[in-house]
Amino acid sequence: MCIRDRLWIQTKFTPDACVGTREEVHPYDPEASVREQVRASFAGSLRRLGVDWVDSYLLHAPFDKPEDTMAAWREMERIHDEGFARWIGVSNFGIGALWALWDSATVKPRFVQNRCLHREAWDHEVRAFCKERSVWYQGFWLLNSNRHLTDSQLVGDIATRHQVTRQVVLYQFIQQDKQVLLLSGPKDLAHMADNLQLAEFKLTPQELAGIRALPLKDTVGETSVRAVFENRLEVPLELFWRPSDRKGDLVTIGTLKPDGQRAVNTWDSHEFVIEKLDGVTVLEWVARREQGAYQIVVADGWTNVRFQNVAGTSVDVFWDGPEGEALQAQLVPGESM
Repeated sequence: MCIRDRLWIQTKFTPDACVGTREEVHPYDPEASVREQVRASFAGSLRRLGVDWVDSYLLHAPFDKPEDTMAAWREMERIHDEGFARWIGVSNFGIGALWALWDSATVKPRFVQNRCLHREAWDHEVRAFCKERSVWYQGFWLLNSNRHLTDSQLVGDIATRHQVTRQVVLYQFIQQDKQVLLLSGPKDLAHMADNLQLAEFKLTPQELAGIRALPLKDTVGETSVRAVFENRLEVPLELFWRPSDRKGDLVTIGTLKPDGQRAVNTWDSHEFVIEKLDGVTVLEWVARREQGAYQIVVADGWTNVRFQNVAGTSVDVFWDGPEGEALQAQLVPGESM
């Protein structure tokens, strides 16, 4: 068996991939027809991956216009029929968009890849749709969007009993109870090894029932934050989420067009970064629930500075303004602002 046959490769066509990005990295000509965009993007993916075909090719999200969504799907069907994609599917599709595509598609989606969140009933409608039609449901954003579950006492006790991490318990729950294909992107060997433990144990019916019964209101309500990021500059910006362990790469959330905004549901202590397209950091922001459940974060060109006291004694932070120094804060060892 050759190496390629041992790999399962999936890639996507992204409708807004050229928005706010430099022309030299565009995967296709944004002025071309949708059909041409899909074909050019797919050819570029094959070239960069160094393969002749992929196992799965997904439409990253529906277009604003339904007719454009179907035009993209028709070209994906041709790619499938030509043998370059074994299966085709969709991502970030709600139940309405999924029904519309399903009814019109000649080649039906084999995969649906969506965010699978406790607070959204685990995307129940879409998962039920997939189950009835033997479509594989892939779930992503599983850990950070369901952190209230891994933080619970129950999940901690189950993890101790099985000698695995809390995160592995949550993965196993979603895999067993919701029949979801897990999408995970670990970047270090320890986390990869953790994920392999999923094949070594099963949750008991009592454990599944216990996690299923964890209340959403008591675990999420006190820490959830809805943040609206606004770009008041004249250039596009990129919004990122920073992993809590600060070890992995920044996770791209999306582009902020000039005078545009993007709403994000997050939780206390989650960190975000806004950068210009050349990589220059414009703003770093940490969600703090004590400042309110709804917050507006404005990128207006002002520089944000983070101070952290790594000394063994308390330190004072001063601002040297036009009227002289003014004490801004006193930081105890380990404190930051």
